[in-house]
Amino acid sequence: MKATSFAYTNAALATCCAAALATAACASEAQTEPTAFTATQATPDDTYLDAPQTPGTWIYSSEPGETFALFGANMRQPDFMVRCGDGALALARVTHADQTEARAMKVITETVTSHLEAAPVPSMERILAASLDPRDPLLDAMAITKGRFAIEVEGFEPLYLPAWTEVSRVIEDCR
Repeated sequence: MKATSFAYTNAALATCCAAALATAACASEAQTEPTAFTATQATPDDTYLDAPQTPGTWIYSSEPGETFALFGANMRQPDFMVRCGDGALALARVTHADQTEARAMKVITETVTSHLEAAPVPSMERILAASLDPRDPLLDAMAITKGRFAIEVEGFEPLYLPAWTEVSRVIEDCR
């Protein structure tokens, strides 16, 4: 299945993301980035299993018409999010600096490695997002992997994220 850039046709995503981030920050204070890449069945790169987990935790947030799983050490500035809304599921890297061009995003799980294009989100230039069909096999691989998956976005430090239920919940919300 071919991955495409997430089509943002209005400011709804920006408004909802901002609301979700504000809700997440209030709901929970947490404890504690690559070359050009197409979805492929691949032998996993097991080095991500040996790397230290990125510090942080997942939280689930629900807004009218969409849900989020946000990951980070500080929920006021999460590092990654999974969003279900408008019939699509988006994987988004929060970069903490304005972005003007699309970048390669690589998602590594136990059974699948996918190469996506992450594009800047209009009105939220610090977010690079890639869209997936809610039934993409990558999402199941992210939910049922060896306890973690890796996100690599060109130009940024890799994220080694735990496969917690918040991710699965957002995936199921989209189905």
